[in-house]
Amino acid sequence: MMNFVPFDSPQLSRPADLVTDISTEVVEFVMELADLMGSNQKIAALHAVQVEHPLSHLNLFVYRGTDGSAKAFLNPLVVEASLVRIVHEGCVSLPGCDFSLPRPAHVRVTGIDLDGNDLDITPTTPLETQIMAHETDHGLGRTILTKVRKDIRDKAIRKLTKRIPSAALLNP
Repeated sequence: MMNFVPFDSPQLSRPADLVTDISTEVVEFVMELADLMGSNQKIAALHAVQVEHPLSHLNLFVYRGTDGSAKAFLNPLVVEASLVRIVHEGCVSLPGCDFSLPRPAHVRVTGIDLDGNDLDITPTTPLETQIMAHETDHGLGRTILTKVRKDIRDKAIRKLTKRIPSAALLNP
């Protein structure tokens, strides 16, 4: 079973590497992520950088499609974003913390699937849009802490550090 990386892991603040080879190991890793996500219905999506695994440096995520099935997205890139709305959002990397923050109301995201086919997705629901923006941020080395005011971020870090006494301060 994979473990989640702690909130202050440098892994969460580094841009992920592009997937250049869809090897058997990459496919197996995606399946492990899907299993981990599937075991907890509260998790709508999971990026590779959020877990401890030899391939967690790769820019890929799994998410729950509108039909409930797990879908993989490799090398996601937001190529269009419009309007901004305030959403309420949490993250498995920041347990017990959730925030109101700005997110695009509409996005268009490109990338590839596990078969190497091009993906060009414009989500049709606000939740899908939010998930695509959130997970794409993970691939760029950003968590939701980078989207909130400093005083809110500092309060969240204190809360998380109390839970994890050995945690170092995050430098977003």
